[in-house]
Amino acid sequence: IRALDCGRAGERFHVVCDFVQGESLSALLATGKTVPEETAAILALQALEALDYLHEQGMSHNDISPSNLMIDGENNLRLGDIGMAKSLLYQSRESWFGASPNYAAPECIHGTSHGNMRSDLFSLGCSLYHAVSGKLPFPAGTGNATEEAAPLRSINPLASAVFSSFLSALTMLEADSRPSTPNQARRK
Repeated sequence: IRALDCGRAGERFHVVCDFVQGESLSALLATGKTVPEETAAILALQALEALDYLHEQGMSHNDISPSNLMIDGENNLRLGDIGMAKSLLYQSRESWFGASPNYAAPECIHGTSHGNMRSDLFSLGCSLYHAVSGKLPFPAGTGNATEEAAPLRSINPLASAVFSSFLSALTMLEADSRPSTPNQARRK
């Protein structure tokens, strides 16, 4: 979602962004609906493309969650809340945390990392897992997780092995076990 303008009115700041005709994954999940796997796979590829662009700019998003994944009327994904994005070169652990705890990578919650592409991919994986299954991959929160998320196929036996494996790769608790770039994630 593009920022078009910004300004200040008294003590309040504002940012004017593109209007997205559609809804967030969060709004969809609030209705009790889930996203079909085929649609989620297309959205995943679009999200990876957006993350690739951020990565090329030397940035990470740092707050990917269903509320920041907007779907327009033509099933195109728009990545919102880029305001949390930070330069990969100038981040410090102290400057980071503000992400959604059910989707934030464990290393970010525990303060051992300031957020990077691996943590963005983790958050994307958690968001897609939730969108397809209707369940959080780590019900007690990612910061309390001690075991990997249940494979998607254990929740939905009709899920494809490929998509289930893709989500498992993105949601690995150990950061070094996850893909490090969107291109690596695409190959999973």
